[in-house]
Amino acid sequence: MRRNEPSTRICLQDLQTRLTFSSVFLQNKRAELEQALKAKAEEKSLHDAVDRIVSRLVPLVRDAEELRHNAEAVPTQYAPKAEELKKEVEAAKTIIVNAPTSDAHVQQLQQAVANAETLIPDLEERARLWEEFLVARNDIDALIEKLQQPLDAVVAKPKRSAEEATQDVANLRQSAQQLADLDNKIANLQRISELLDPLESAYADVRFLDVDAEQTRHQYDTVLSDVDAELEDETLLKQSADQVTKEIDDISKMIDSTDPEKSILDTIAKSDIPALKAQINRIKDRIVNADASRKHVTTDPKIAEDLENKLAKLEAELDDAIKTSMSMTRSN
Repeated sequence: MRRNEPSTRICLQDLQTRLTFSSVFLQNKRAELEQALKAKAEEKSLHDAVDRIVSRLVPLVRDAEELRHNAEAVPTQYAPKAEELKKEVEAAKTIIVNAPTSDAHVQQLQQAVANAETLIPDLEERARLWEEFLVARNDIDALIEKLQQPLDAVVAKPKRSAEEATQDVANLRQSAQQLADLDNKIANLQRISELLDPLESAYADVRFLDVDAEQTRHQYDTVLSDVDAELEDETLLKQSADQVTKEIDDISKMIDSTDPEKSILDTIAKSDIPALKAQINRIKDRIVNADASRKHVTTDPKIAEDLENKLAKLEAELDDAIKTSMSMTRSN
């Protein structure tokens, strides 16, 4: 029995060694399994986090793309949409920075981030352009209203003297100088609207304001032309009256200067006086027509009255001269 003891001890030692090795092996395997499970859990946690952001970011990118290219878009949504994208991109980057780039989920997130980062500056620029457009549009509205005020004031005035109407024309011409500035502002608004292409609301605003500006320009042209025409008519009327006045004065001087022969006096009575009366009647007709047709300039009410008084005085002088001439003829 004792001869077997060394052999038994060797077997026990071998078994112990094997058991130790097996224990270490199992511990390693367990550690590997635990590490694999941990990695799997971490991968699942990463994928869950990535998928949550992707589920928000991808639709946001799609909506932003649609907003960017939609002609009927609400432009006040450009800035909020850009902010939403920036918020999700920041959240995505906190995950991507420590995530394996070879992971398919991470790669999908990286692509979504790249798409979002392309859209963000575009939307921010469109938001800035829209604000610039609003300022320019309001500036044009204010200028059209400013131009309209003196125009409306002139149109609303009752008929007035030529002197006052002349001042109105001068004021309107001064105000009309701003029409060139209006054209420049409309051109600038058109430029901004093209940068906001295909935004239809911007194009529509430009069209409406362009029509308003054209109507304002046309009103200025019409009112200035009308008042100028009436002032010209009043000037011609006064020139005609001045001409008749000169003719009356010339005949009066002829009667007063010497003792004209009766034949000359008869010619004045039968030819010049009727001609003068006809001219005065035509002037009176022009005054009546002017009163009926003019909108801005009144006629001088004393024109016809002064002419008739002068003609009546001339006729009295002529009668006296004829009587004097007849008396002198009888005396001879």
